[in-house]
Amino acid sequence: MFDLTPHLRPDDPHFLRNSMEDTLRNYRQKHLIALLLEPASILEIGVRAGYSACAFLSACPQARYLGLDADTDTHGGWPGAPEWARHHLREAFPQAQTEVRIMDTSTLTALPTGPWHLIHVDGEHSFAGALRDLTLAALANPRWILLDDMTHLEEVAKAANTFLAHYRTWRGVVLPTVRGDLLLQRTFT
Repeated sequence: MFDLTPHLRPDDPHFLRNSMEDTLRNYRQKHLIALLLEPASILEIGVRAGYSACAFLSACPQARYLGLDADTDTHGGWPGAPEWARHHLREAFPQAQTEVRIMDTSTLTALPTGPWHLIHVDGEHSFAGALRDLTLAALANPRWILLDDMTHLEEVAKAANTFLAHYRTWRGVVLPTVRGDLLLQRTFT
């Protein structure tokens, strides 16, 4: 069973506001999702301190991982968190090819070139930001998109529903996880 505690940054301000039990369960669930999907390549929008990356790479330790983060103090982040994640991921997962880039997806018209088996969307949590990140993810043509906070944040849920209404070739299932992950896959009809 995946244990996030060795990967926690000791002074992470996020844990002063949240239940440790729920936090640890959340990342165990992400680990299990990666075990089931077995992605060989992962792109993540919204890295923060790299905890989801740790969960994914613990399940798939030889995966290629690219994380994009705006490095802001919004949505649980703090300036410098992605830099900390960059160093920690390299040390903790030496078999994986890991890279963390400081990049605001609101300035992008396309995501970095894949192919990507899994794109994890957990960046900006506004309606417009989540919809933009989902659209960028879909245009990158991954096997899977995993959206965080579907049942936890109303604006994210609205963005997901708008995305699904517009991009009818994508189907999704809300997983009963701590924060309500939405797992999306393109259908071919």
